[in-house]
Amino acid sequence: MKSLHEVELFLGSIHSAEPTEEMFWSCQSVLRDWKREAVAQGAQDRAKHIWCLEQTLEAHIEFQTAFRELKGENFYSSWYRLERVEIMLHSLSRHFQWGWCAYHLDFLEHYTGQWQSLFPYRIFSSSEFIYEIIRCSICKGRITPRNPCGHRVGEIYDGEMCCRIIEKCKLIGVSLVENPANKYGVAFLKEPESEEACDHYDYSVVEYVATALESPYDNWSYLKTKKPFPRGVFDYVGSNDHCPCQSGRLFTECCADSEQVIVPHIEFLFPRPPPPSVPRLKLPGRSFGQHGPERHRRPLPPQADRAEPSGWRV
Repeated sequence: MKSLHEVELFLGSIHSAEPTEEMFWSCQSVLRDWKREAVAQGAQDRAKHIWCLEQTLEAHIEFQTAFRELKGENFYSSWYRLERVEIMLHSLSRHFQWGWCAYHLDFLEHYTGQWQSLFPYRIFSSSEFIYEIIRCSICKGRITPRNPCGHRVGEIYDGEMCCRIIEKCKLIGVSLVENPANKYGVAFLKEPESEEACDHYDYSVVEYVATALESPYDNWSYLKTKKPFPRGVFDYVGSNDHCPCQSGRLFTECCADSEQVIVPHIEFLFPRPPPPSVPRLKLPGRSFGQHGPERHRRPLPPQADRAEPSGWRV
């Protein structure tokens, strides 16, 4: 690719094509060169347009990477990627409404939220800080209440979005919340023997959908309902296991003596028949090829590659 028009055509057909890593790198190189030329010429509107294309391309790369992580059962890594997509779309929304549908950002917005809704995360850590040294990402000047630099957060200058870089801060508290501003802060348990953090969540619903789909751009939908099942269907559930109705109580104290167990039920609609390995019905606590309650204990992925290189950006 050598022109912006070719990049725009590529982004317009990205949902139906099978882009390679080389094609993504080629697009990034073209956009970087054209933005450098626009900035040198003082063409702010053109530089802003190219920034929008860069963010659109990056959002699609992250979305596709999140899908591959799901396929590889790297669930928290996929959650992290989806959160990055959500942040990019939020940054783009005020600058790029005309390209929202043309470059399939509406698709990313819808399905990023849909994937996130299937994850089992419910409790997050939310940190409270006092910012002591804040700088502008554009002019690098220090920001104080009486000394603003004039650059507006979220606006585009010379093809870059303005944000605030936190060089020094003080942690004053950590809270557990259900609706965090920072969705990266998933709460994990520790192994009692080793004191090491482990991923204890049940990802069976997310895994079920990821296994059924072939492409990150497949259309799919779901409907959450409740469905009664005969008590005998849950003979594999132990008396001291949690009740399949998800009341939070033990099975023996809840529905063990009932004729029916009413459980949360999700009906999925896929664009094509799933692989034979995907069952038509999956009961709570059962994996695809395993009988009995399902236990999830997996080590957490490394976190080192997620740190911002030049301070926190807000």
